[in-house]
Amino acid sequence: MYKSSMEFKLSNFLDDNQHFHFSRNYLDKTSNIDYHTHDYYEVFWISEGNAGHFINGERVKISTGDLFFIHPKDAHTFLFNAVNDGIVIYNLAFPESVFNYIKHRYQDIITVNYWTVESNIRKLSLSQTTLFSLNTIGQKALKQERSIFWLDFLLIGLLQSLEPRYDTNNFGPAWLNLATERFLNSNLEHASVHTFVEYCNRTQSYINIIIKQLHNKTLTQYVNGLKIDWAVSQLLSTNDEIKEVAAKSGFNNLNYFYRTFKELKGMTPREFKDRNMKAYKNS
Repeated sequence: MYKSSMEFKLSNFLDDNQHFHFSRNYLDKTSNIDYHTHDYYEVFWISEGNAGHFINGERVKISTGDLFFIHPKDAHTFLFNAVNDGIVIYNLAFPESVFNYIKHRYQDIITVNYWTVESNIRKLSLSQTTLFSLNTIGQKALKQERSIFWLDFLLIGLLQSLEPRYDTNNFGPAWLNLATERFLNSNLEHASVHTFVEYCNRTQSYINIIIKQLHNKTLTQYVNGLKIDWAVSQLLSTNDEIKEVAAKSGFNNLNYFYRTFKELKGMTPREFKDRNMKAYKNS
């Protein structure tokens, strides 16, 4: 279908002092997007609609909830053949320097490197809960400047939402995933194991059995893991003091917070924050 491609330049999409491109657009057969590669990395997700995606010589269908990671060497375009074909798309694009920043900044919350040439995970199908979460994050970010701070906001929301524990379609029973989502969106400062059990609407002994089967953890370990993951996002994206993050994460005992954090992350909260501040300054 396409024998050659042109290269899109990120500089054509950025104004002065902008660190990344982020947009929400409606595309259909009138859009006329060329088959292209890039000099930048890209991630996009489909908020609504259906179309075709021609990427690296292969045609695939895309629809609401599909998310793609695009490497600079990937060649692609969108196809709109049916009368009703059209998509609402959120698109995030950033240069290689930002990609290197991502690898250092978020190495503790990324379990898969989606943007490497070798990666065979280029497309994900998002659950309704995850799609709603990303759309909400996207709507807020659209109104902001394209600064490093708002890039952090986007990436933390994006990358954490893609971790397997949050995928309500593919990991565990629906009631457990729904309880996890509700717990993470609650006021963790006053949340406890009892809170999580209430969200599950199951007996505590049964919840313990299921979590042991799925995660090889006790219920308490699972809940603490959720709290620590939330604490990680706060240490990355805010200037809050560690004791404040601990309290907001639901740890009333600072020593217990430090001990749990080190058990799960292999370093203390102070070491984690200092290392990521260094990565930030060197990016």
